[in-house]
Amino acid sequence: AELKHGRICMLAFAGAFVTSGLGIHLPFGPSFQNPDWFSGLASFSKENPGGFAQIFLLIAVIEGQTWPEGFYEDSTSGKRAPGDFGFDPMGMLKNKPEAKVEEMKLKELKNGRLAMIGWSAMVCAKLIPGSVPFPC
Repeated sequence: AELKHGRICMLAFAGAFVTSGLGIHLPFGPSFQNPDWFSGLASFSKENPGGFAQIFLLIAVIEGQTWPEGFYEDSTSGKRAPGDFGFDPMGMLKNKPEAKVEEMKLKELKNGRLAMIGWSAMVCAKLIPGSVPFPC
């Protein structure tokens, strides 16, 4: 769970930084042009309920496929490490020594932890004025 939440927070932090910090938005219409990341989902769901339903459905399918009963099972060995989906499209772990693979996995875990703290700080800054010493 920590690895999955870390990955989600890495994406969330990057998305909030790009839209609010850099001012870069997706070119898909006015629903995606909201400059405030905090109210972006609310305005998107109000203006485009079908798109919001698609996002919700995609999340439900992903969660259903990674449910704990079958999540750690692998058809060949019977076990699989948490977060290991066998998905490495950039080949970052291919033909690497085991020590280097473990080092990369530890880096991902630590970056995920930092992203969870960063995302929590951004949410706190929006919900509790003055709680974080920098503007979000």
